[in-house]
Amino acid sequence: MIDIILQPREPVLVRDGRPFGVEPGGYARTLAWPFPQTVAGAMRAWLGDSLGWDWSGDGPDRALRVAVHGPLLAIRRGSTWQALFPRPLDALAPELKEGEPIVPLRLRPRAAGSGGCLWPDGAELLPLAPPEGAAIDAKVPLGPYWSAEKLAAWLSAEDVTLTREEVRDPLAREGRVHVAVDPTTGTATEGALYSTEGLAFSADQAILCRLCPDGEPLEGMPDTGVVTLGGERRISLVRTGTGLWPTCPEGLAARAAGARRLTLTLATPAIFSGGWKPGWLDTDLTGAPPGLPGVRLKLVSAAVGRFSAVSGWRYDGRKKRRGPKPVRRVAPAGSVYFFRVEDGELTEDTIRRLWLAPLSDEPSDRKDGYGLAQPGVWTDSEGGNT
Repeated sequence: MIDIILQPREPVLVRDGRPFGVEPGGYARTLAWPFPQTVAGAMRAWLGDSLGWDWSGDGPDRALRVAVHGPLLAIRRGSTWQALFPRPLDALAPELKEGEPIVPLRLRPRAAGSGGCLWPDGAELLPLAPPEGAAIDAKVPLGPYWSAEKLAAWLSAEDVTLTREEVRDPLAREGRVHVAVDPTTGTATEGALYSTEGLAFSADQAILCRLCPDGEPLEGMPDTGVVTLGGERRISLVRTGTGLWPTCPEGLAARAAGARRLTLTLATPAIFSGGWKPGWLDTDLTGAPPGLPGVRLKLVSAAVGRFSAVSGWRYDGRKKRRGPKPVRRVAPAGSVYFFRVEDGELTEDTIRRLWLAPLSDEPSDRKDGYGLAQPGVWTDSEGGNT
């Protein structure tokens, strides 16, 4: 395993799907965070160029054998890098009085009683509800990212207190105005102004990912380098290291061992054949996550955000393998799935194996880093134990 720190030197443009062209008034808006395939493609290209792979021969096949897990936002504290994680979507903002700390409320599965819930695909799931009598204020920010310590406490079914500083978005956005250039004269086209928006990383912010060679020899790989990332081929610095990837908290592994209620929270978007629903679940909503055949889970409920659509372009030196990728829906990062353990037992080793393991349906998507999940435990709506 090789850990990678990507430090963008310019705002990163990872454009959304809205139409954009170099015409007067055009505006290219950025996504809030790069899709996993964007970073995976950039890292494989850098790796292949550094090692001299033949892109017209077996180079593309060798590149696709290397799994790239991530991307995660990393911030530098002193001399060390620490990962931040997307806020779990089962956290709700409470009503606050002046000066009160922010203590998020939990959504938990609850029997519908006399009411009902319209689930997609006719799925028989329990609705999610906050604690009885809780006052909710959607205007109170909970922040797009949480620290590893806060998230570990949340996944362990403990209360979390957030400060005003912690709920701010750490990533700034920077807009730039450009002008179209006439290719025949090399001068600006009159009136052809357009704008782009990018994610502006500070010197203490970076993208963290991990390379998993899967048997592909990487001897001779450089320790540093330069890669182009996102639109307009903007520059990022590459540094390799070890021990940068976040490990499963020991307290969480001990807390979840033996539990019969399990949550899986997405640290990166996931691609499932069922859209929001993992394809490794059968018609009864039971199944085993990839890589864990000894544990069978039953889906009880889910907190899934609005879907995103992802496409792209297949770059392959072999002519017949180039072209656009199909548009697919992805379950967003932060989505939470609530399971009951039907068969098998959750051990500390099981929890560590689940920690940031890719759980998307297709092996190729898992190698791109889609569906990295974080296990946790949940209590029932009345506060019962796990």
